[in-house]
Amino acid sequence: MARGFGTLSPSLRAVIVGVPALGVVLAAIAARGGISVAEPWRWVLVPVCVAAIIVAERYPVKIGPEQKVNLATLPILVAALLLPPAVGPATAAAGVVAGNLIVKRTWREAAVNAGNVLAASALAASIGPVGFDTNSSVDARAALAGLVFVIVNLVLAVLPAAVHTGRPYLVLLRQAASASWTASLSLAACAVSVALLAVEAPLAAALPLVVLPLIFRMNLAIQAQSKANEQLAGVLAAQRRFLTDVSHQVATPLATIMTNLSILRRAQRGSGPTQEAIASSKLRGQRPTLWGHMTKYGRTVGGGS
Repeated sequence: MARGFGTLSPSLRAVIVGVPALGVVLAAIAARGGISVAEPWRWVLVPVCVAAIIVAERYPVKIGPEQKVNLATLPILVAALLLPPAVGPATAAAGVVAGNLIVKRTWREAAVNAGNVLAASALAASIGPVGFDTNSSVDARAALAGLVFVIVNLVLAVLPAAVHTGRPYLVLLRQAASASWTASLSLAACAVSVALLAVEAPLAAALPLVVLPLIFRMNLAIQAQSKANEQLAGVLAAQRRFLTDVSHQVATPLATIMTNLSILRRAQRGSGPTQEAIASSKLRGQRPTLWGHMTKYGRTVGGGS
């Protein structure tokens, strides 16, 4: 059950309030660019981007056995670059709120995530909006906008986790950047390409999206590999349990037999057939055998028990 807002630490409450507030301030600054759209068809991007963000929130993509990436960066940046500065960031934030609530995140999480996206997309909309025409300057500013979006989004995303867990912020930031920078930059580059092609060559604007089926297939392959790894882990665990149990079951009787042979040998001092038989039996019991190797392996894989 979610804790009440008043029970949270002051620093965490400050983050929950501060990140959305920062997003609102930056969005208000970006909104000075107006709501006039370069071309009427771009208004279609509002529902399209919102729907795409919701779908991306609902179905994150696995890019590793324990790593997922949210493809929402793509429609968020497209909205920030192609829609009016007063509309694009708000569209992105609305999509994030809707997507977060659909996947059952709390209002606090939705507010922080939306504030993060609002702040990052407002900066992107201020730096590199794509208007009627493109040139090298527009291309460079759009690329810079994508880079700034990725950096700001990451910097703000790590902040709540660092405050909540008490772990060093820079350590978490470095870990998050190491895990996600390739996917984030790839999605940002794809979004910038879509935005620029939508103006320069509208029919080719969807070409960068051909990577999505490849990502989907990679996701299926990773999921299949994860299932195979889980099955293999189950088989190995069963093998370890078997060897450990068998080694324990046999260790005690074998030790008892060896002890009895030692006692009998001491009791039958001297030489003779009996003494030789006892010595031979003890020697055979001490020789490395297949059973001895299996018992040793059982102890090893059983954690040294």
